[in-house]
Amino acid sequence: MSELRAPESAPVPPPLEVTTWASESARPNWSGPARKRAVWLATPATVYEESFSSAKQSLWVASFVSDHDPDVFGELAANIDTTPGLEVRLLFNVNRRRRERSRRHRNRTVVRRFADTFWRLGPGEDRPLVYYDRRSVDLRARGKLHAKAVVVDEDRVFVTSANLTFAAWDDNVDLGLLVRDRTVAKGILTHFRRLIDMDYLRQLPK
Repeated sequence: MSELRAPESAPVPPPLEVTTWASESARPNWSGPARKRAVWLATPATVYEESFSSAKQSLWVASFVSDHDPDVFGELAANIDTTPGLEVRLLFNVNRRRRERSRRHRNRTVVRRFADTFWRLGPGEDRPLVYYDRRSVDLRARGKLHAKAVVVDEDRVFVTSANLTFAAWDDNVDLGLLVRDRTVAKGILTHFRRLIDMDYLRQLPK
């Protein structure tokens, strides 16, 4: 499939500078085609990595899927190992592979396979707490964790359509918004904690 291009006759807008974005408390970010012309925008990859490396007290990350690649969690692993007391919570689905989509593959077996693969990524010597949506492995259940969000130090919130994958960071057209607002941050964390308390999100075995 050829790369999406603007028609030859279409006018090319000038790049927007940082000063044209008025709000200092909320900043959008894009990935995908044409984002280079919006020089004032960060990419999802940049925001994820900066969030992972800058957290000092707490970090919550939710993603529908993630690449099983150490580079995805490199900044996070380094920060965990060098920041004493940093509390990290990761929220995921455990997606069944094609060959696991039958009842003979028990839920706990699928979860164990995912856990073994994930922990090999080495997200820090002091492993974070990881939770998964129990419905994502249950063949009889409907619904999954589909949120993509990061909350840093109960102060900054990154809500995005981009998963923790290189496709989302480099190729797909994804949009996110980085907000500095403690009220919003605490509201999102309250909801995540409620999902854990109600047993929708279960802790991934180590």
